Amino acid sequence: MKNQAYRRVKKIWLPEPPSFLRLPVREMITPRQGQPDGHHDPLHDKPVPAASVLLWPTELSISGASRIPGIPRSELSGAVAGELESLLPWNIEDCQIAVHATRIPQGWGVYAWATPRRWLENALTALAGYGIDPKHIIPESAALLAFRASDPTPRPQTEFLLATGENRHLVMTIRDGLPLRESVVTITPDKKGTPPWMDLLVASAIMDPPDKAFLWTGPGREEHLGDAGNLVLPDPERQEEERNSVAVGQWIAKNVTTNPPPDFRNGSLAFRKDREDLFYHSRNLGIVAMALVTLILADAWLHVRALENRVEQTRKVLVSLAGKILAPGPVVEPLSQLNARKNALEKQKRILSRGSDIIAILKDIAGAPAPDIPFELVSLSIGKKSVTISGKTVSFQNVDRIRASLMKTPHIRSLVVQSARLDIDRKTVAFRLGGTHD
Repeated sequence: MKNQAYRRVKKIWLPEPPSFLRLPVREMITPRQGQPDGHHDPLHDKPVPAASVLLWPTELSISGASRIPGIPRSELSGAVAGELESLLPWNIEDCQIAVHATRIPQGWGVYAWATPRRWLENALTALAGYGIDPKHIIPESAALLAFRASDPTPRPQTEFLLATGENRHLVMTIRDGLPLRESVVTITPDKKGTPPWMDLLVASAIMDPPDKAFLWTGPGREEHLGDAGNLVLPDPERQEEERNSVAVGQWIAKNVTTNPPPDFRNGSLAFRKDREDLFYHSRNLGIVAMALVTLILADAWLHVRALENRVEQTRKVLVSLAGKILAPGPVVEPLSQLNARKNALEKQKRILSRGSDIIAILKDIAGAPAPDIPFELVSLSIGKKSVTISGKTVSFQNVDRIRASLMKTPHIRSLVVQSARLDIDRKTVAFRLGGTHD
């Protein structure tokens, strides 16, 4: 396994001399039991990279293209899973999916890769034995896509992106700017004749008109398919370093949140530090939420205390007011007693305010007898239309004079002497007058 480090100079990522791990691909997907054997410095005395990317071989995944309606990007993985399910020899629930999505007028042009989750888990376990924990696991053909995106050359209708290696070739077909398919062929030393990549290219182009198909191996090196047989391919190792350095720059320069690269490390395989960051952010959010809840509860408690103080002050004022109104009686239930007193006063008001003007009648009775007529009012009863007056005077003649003076008032309509007799002291006459008022 090749480990390639890069250093950044301004906006360019330059490759460092590579180092190699004694870790073949077959041990990544089916690791041996126990720890790596006897090699304590597998990176040849180089420091373990702080962040790394694992390019997942094309042979270990199955890919396919599809068009998805304009749904949110976060829902693309679920939609693509249904599209890929018919292509996979594995259960879709046991696979990890990486998605490359491009906006098109009808929605999304999607190219996706699927690989068994247990292979990825085994690879991460094997790399952990060497002190490597890749932040991203990206299909190697995605690096070829990023390499092509760095070239401003106008795109023809159909392109074949060629990535050559020491013992294998990778060809990706692009039509109308969207990935369509990819193929890989392994080079055997005893094979002669036509280059293997040419056979793969012809197989990929068999359904496309040759006059619209172009072979692309790097910026400034695109060739028409008809001249591909005479094409001198670039150095495989140098092209791989260039391709990967451009891809790393593309992925780092882009906003990973809004436009993430196709990555198998998602869901349950999300990067450990990302999960830790999520935990820390969730913890901080929990602390803020607890502080907010505490402030809300404190504000509610202060509000309740303020209401209790207002109720206590109101109760004191009510008791004081009830004591003044109900004096000299005791105050037991101030509110109930005040309500009862209020009802009694309202009843009395209704009685006094019904029919004639009772106050005017009282004034007439009090001021009607002449000052020279001795008159003592003993009782007075005023009904809805009736009036009864009981009093005392010094003679029977004064009783008639009192009746006559009351009849002259504006509110007394009729009045008769109902009784007149000497009082018990034999000096005064007790009388009672009865009649009607208006």
